[in-house]
Amino acid sequence: MNDRARTAPKRATVRDYLSLDDDRRYELIDGELVLSPSPFAIHQIIVMNLLRVFIAFQDRRKRLGRVFAGPIDVFLKGAHEDPEHVLVPDVIFLRRKNRARLERNGVHGVPDLVVEVLSSDKARDRVRKRRIYANAGLPELWLVDPEKRTVDVHRSTESGLELVATLEGKEKVTSESVPGLEVACSQIFRDLPRRMR
Repeated sequence: MNDRARTAPKRATVRDYLSLDDDRRYELIDGELVLSPSPFAIHQIIVMNLLRVFIAFQDRRKRLGRVFAGPIDVFLKGAHEDPEHVLVPDVIFLRRKNRARLERNGVHGVPDLVVEVLSSDKARDRVRKRRIYANAGLPELWLVDPEKRTVDVHRSTESGLELVATLEGKEKVTSESVPGLEVACSQIFRDLPRRMR
């Protein structure tokens, strides 16, 4: 048996993540440093559309909390007490009552709402990251699909983050974890080019 067969690959830690200095975007998922390529233009248009709505909401409801746009590091605990995962969602909302989770280098603990615009690696967002968010106790997750132009709303239940609705067109996405926040799918997907190369 050779040395490779006997040794398991080293799991990356938060310390490894924080020591990266190559200016590329990574996430720490299940002990693996996962490189995230720059998002496509359509992804950025959707994030900007979401931010317009979230910022207008934040301005009306100043005392409720604050919206943050990615990249922002979200440090989440795994099976141990120390943070084990660092995810970089597209948009988060952190309610005022949870503002102590905000530190200089990111959010330590679960935000109240996470929005992920699906990337080319949809399985990472739909499966791996959703599982991590569920295990950490995230109350609500929106998965925005640029190709299908749908929003999957997942909410926390006893069995994890469950899909409660898939919305599209003029249907409105409403948040239970951020009272009063609602956005029409048509606002999220407005001004998207019909086709991009």
